Amino acid sequence: MKAAIFFLSFLLLHCASNSGNIEKKVDPEVTQSNLPQAQAESRFLQIKDVSYFLEFSFSATEKDYSGKSTLHFKVNHLDHPVRIDFYQGKIISVTANGKNIPANYNGKYLLIPADTLTLGDNQVAIEFSTNYNLEGRGLSKFQDPEDKNVYIHTQLEPFNANYVFPCFDQPDLKATYEMDVQAPQAWIVVSSNKESSIKEDGDFRVWHFPKSEKFSTYVWSLHAGPFKVWEKNFRIPLRLMARQSLAKYVKTEEWFQVTQQGLDFYEKYFATPYPFKKYDQLIVPEFTSGAMENVAAVTFNEGYVSRGDKSLREKRALANVILHEMAHMWFGDLVTMKWWNDLWLNESFATYMADLAMTSNTVFKDAWREFYTAKTGAYWEDEMVTTHPVATDVADTLHAMANFDNITYGKGAAVLKQTSFYLTPEKFQKGVQLYFKKYAGTNTTLDDFMGALSEGSGKNLTEWKKTWLRTAGVNKLESQFTCAQGLIQSLTLTQTPPAENPYLRTQRLQVVLLNAKQEELKIGKVFPIEISKAVTDVTEAKGQPCPSLVYPNFEDHGYLSAILDPVSLKNFSENPQGLKDAFLRQMVWRSLWDLTREAKLPVLDYIKVAIKKGIAVETDDYILKDLYRSVAGRDSLAASALYYLSRSDQKLFEAQAKGLEELTWQRLNKASAGSEQQKTFFEGFLMASRTDFSQEKLFQLVQGKIKLSGFSIDQDKRWAMINILARSHHPQAKFLISKEAKKDVSFFGQAGMIGSTTALPFWLEKKKWIEEFKSEKPQHSMALIKSALYNIFPFNQEKLREDYSSDFFKDLIFVNKTKDASVAASFVGLAPIDCGYGKSDRIGPFLQQQKDLQPTILKRLKIQKQENERCQKIIQHLG
Repeated sequence: MKAAIFFLSFLLLHCASNSGNIEKKVDPEVTQSNLPQAQAESRFLQIKDVSYFLEFSFSATEKDYSGKSTLHFKVNHLDHPVRIDFYQGKIISVTANGKNIPANYNGKYLLIPADTLTLGDNQVAIEFSTNYNLEGRGLSKFQDPEDKNVYIHTQLEPFNANYVFPCFDQPDLKATYEMDVQAPQAWIVVSSNKESSIKEDGDFRVWHFPKSEKFSTYVWSLHAGPFKVWEKNFRIPLRLMARQSLAKYVKTEEWFQVTQQGLDFYEKYFATPYPFKKYDQLIVPEFTSGAMENVAAVTFNEGYVSRGDKSLREKRALANVILHEMAHMWFGDLVTMKWWNDLWLNESFATYMADLAMTSNTVFKDAWREFYTAKTGAYWEDEMVTTHPVATDVADTLHAMANFDNITYGKGAAVLKQTSFYLTPEKFQKGVQLYFKKYAGTNTTLDDFMGALSEGSGKNLTEWKKTWLRTAGVNKLESQFTCAQGLIQSLTLTQTPPAENPYLRTQRLQVVLLNAKQEELKIGKVFPIEISKAVTDVTEAKGQPCPSLVYPNFEDHGYLSAILDPVSLKNFSENPQGLKDAFLRQMVWRSLWDLTREAKLPVLDYIKVAIKKGIAVETDDYILKDLYRSVAGRDSLAASALYYLSRSDQKLFEAQAKGLEELTWQRLNKASAGSEQQKTFFEGFLMASRTDFSQEKLFQLVQGKIKLSGFSIDQDKRWAMINILARSHHPQAKFLISKEAKKDVSFFGQAGMIGSTTALPFWLEKKKWIEEFKSEKPQHSMALIKSALYNIFPFNQEKLREDYSSDFFKDLIFVNKTKDASVAASFVGLAPIDCGYGKSDRIGPFLQQQKDLQPTILKRLKIQKQENERCQKIIQHLG
């Protein structure tokens, strides 16, 4: 899955005995279902050989749906009842081996008494009905506001298949699935295999899906609606689907080309044929993550479809997510983790393989640079008080995704890239091929994967696994050198782990020396080297010309925070453009930003060099995007330089912000018509927008009073600009919102209107959406509610945030008790910002008082507290 972070919470399990047509009985303090690992292990020992025959009946108009789940399985022992997971549905009837039995159901699972079962083969049939889910878990339903068409789709990871039908919802109880689906005439129904028949049934049709391959419940899927379908001839059937009103924006050839390139690459790299009979990709509305690797029916967020011209960055992102999900067909679907403690490996492997596939078999040969950009998020997360080892213990499904973060994706993938470099790419590939050959169709653990790599490479990876996967934190690596008579006397690398995670790790790296020649920093010698201790001598460098810059992680094979020595820092800061290798220049710029975030380089100094010697002259799109994010990004967690400046000196902030806006506007207008740089500077201008100068330019762009040569202002860009105008309370903002909402009646238009209206500095509108978020029965989907939530407190509405601060903590306690963790933690974004002169910590005392916060709410609050402390330290170091 390519995902945003999911937020999960803790609950207790209760059991209640019911009979007949029984509705759910739910403890008011229990907001979601849960499966402890111990119970999963017990159930795995009790049953085996599972198969399902599923029947569903759907209507375009009803708020719920009905079905029947018939479970076939073998029982190994009858020491206790068999648990069948099913969350907050209605049980109509239950039969065990042909006999009606009472529905022993507590709203979270059924217990099938042991005396109704036999050793060996059993059949349990459960008739049920249940609601569609508004929060994006289980089975979601969406009505298109443009054409009123209705679509449904599933999202089941980690423990949401039981929201859809009664099942054994754990990854190591793989099963086959046969299915009948009654659906409206206009609907197309999609699952893991293709239907074998479609029969007319009045206003409906009944789709029959024959028995599937065996796989886990969380990658089963069911999607339906009047999709637009595109097909492509290939070795296997390829289909792409989207809702009808979005279809005109889908660039189908982009999807199919990367899909075919990916299948070619993976089949060869893995030495294992694609394991299923077809490959469908569905772009579905209100999807809660980036994408999901359902077997042969991958779902994608509609955010990957642009209603205008795509930038190269957007095309690259689409290719990456297509290849990420495709890698899961092998690693995740064919071979599956036994339990959620190895979820990291599932996601890290797909992340690493997607970039490898991009560089190897698509036009995106520079994908490792985007990999590096994503990896910097892992560095940030790994320095938080909430850091954790890549591989962690997971006690239950509520905690399965509590650590589903930048460490899971970014660090895990970086460790795999380092492992490949350490073993050599050929030996790493051999190990991967052995893994699929040995474990296809089964469930595995981390030890199985590492064992295959060890066998393929001939290297014992026991210590490697321990130091890289069972420990937390990012180590700093600093180069130090001395010279005499123009030649290097010594060059050392010092590895410093964080005090709270004092682990030295073995890494294979490349150290690069750069020498100044006229105005250029030229790459000289590159030394491959292995480090494993606190200080490593690079003996090969002795006698080389004295360098102007040393960087210890050339081409980014290592996982480390590179610290520039004083000579390298000075030479780069004076002439960044002299370093012609763009990837290396990108990484060295990051080192400067790291120094700023550590309050070792004054934030104002960074702003000046980043603007004058970076944004003013830079031509590389990757670097420009990184510089804009570091200087002007608006994320209050991984905050930007202007954010820090705004907390301490408003006059300095306004001067620097306006200077950046004016410079960006100049570069935007000078960029070649239709070029990537023009798109980059437009995005930069939106990000930099803080003052009246940019507000007026954006207003004129929206009104069409000024135009950018060769640049199309599509509907999505219009909403982005209107949103910024609303945040700053432009006098025409309300008029623009109303006008645009009438013109754009799409779902995106609804989201744009809600987000922009909420961004206006009017408390009653903001309060309305806070109450909607808190409501037990909200009137809108969570996707639309979040459009409001993310816009409640923009960067320039600090007083409104402060006015709400006392109520925030009361509301958070309520949200913690009543909301599913997959959405609850997003509420933490409304927390007060305790950074600035005269500010004191309010989150710390709250954390001391509250001992029952959901894991991800607790995590978000701890991160916010730490970033507030960082912010205070930085503004005290303001230069």
